Amino acid sequence: PAHREAYTRICKSQVEFPQILDAYDAVEQWIATNNRQMNGSPREVYFTDFMNAGPNDEVCDIAFPIS
Repeated sequence: PAHREAYTRICKSQVEFPQILDAYDAVEQWIATNNRQMNGSPREVYFTDFMNAGPNDEVCDIAFPIS
């Protein structure tokens, strides 16, 4: 269903744990700073050929549904 979301885009080298946690933290901080509310579970949206992407290629959005 249609919804609003806050997200950040990350490159392949940032997807590995624990670096990916920084992206989750950044979006959560933006949500709090901008007086928004999380309206569901966060998700990782991969939008390219991850296996063939280089370490600096953008490959994923860390997205939180918001209201």
